[in-house]
Amino acid sequence: MKDAALFELENSSCPGGKAYYFELEKEKKLRIALWNLDSKKGTIFLQSGRTEFIEKYYEVISEFIDRGYAVAMMDWRGQGLSSRVARNKKIGHIDNFKTYDQDFSKVMNEYFKHHCPKPVIGFGHSMGGCLLISYFISLAMISVILWAQNQTSLFDSIIPTLPWGIVSLVDLYSGFILIAIWMIYREKNYTSVVWVFFLIILGNLTTAVYVIYCINNSKNDIKKFFLGKNI
Repeated sequence: MKDAALFELENSSCPGGKAYYFELEKEKKLRIALWNLDSKKGTIFLQSGRTEFIEKYYEVISEFIDRGYAVAMMDWRGQGLSSRVARNKKIGHIDNFKTYDQDFSKVMNEYFKHHCPKPVIGFGHSMGGCLLISYFISLAMISVILWAQNQTSLFDSIIPTLPWGIVSLVDLYSGFILIAIWMIYREKNYTSVVWVFFLIILGNLTTAVYVIYCINNSKNDIKKFFLGKNI
């Protein structure tokens, strides 16, 4: 990766560190910066808000370094010294919010995970906090699902022997059955089998995705939302 600059500010000096350009697709790049990678306490993934840039966080970065943490940051696409989407380089435009998610996942998986000490701690301001939550919740849900596959069967555990456990299981599986019936009724073709399969595997994550899918396809038509292809 090519080196990138970190600029001094009038009222806040740069706390050392190194900055690089992380290459994306079609000559697009993100400026990333790293500090104190010899830390034994882990890494703070510090992410800025909309229209912000790395230099604005020098004081916060210094506080984390003083407490013994490594710090990793990036300028979001369209901000700081990262590539722009619009032709006018002074405009911090973004084509789609998903672009932020994709950029962050790519940097995390291809660089930060391999160069930053663990454990990792997310620390974000405004939009940066929202994107961190989105990323880490997705990881957590996938991890729990994979972990659960190798654990004791639910019905061999203590849960079915407890009153609240029985109520919770009845509530959970009743919901799954009702959602599955709705999917089958609404789709009227093989796609319902796919949706029900993922409902069984991923649970209410599939329900959330399906509801969003139905909202987008119904185009504010409440009958089409509920009835789908039966209209």
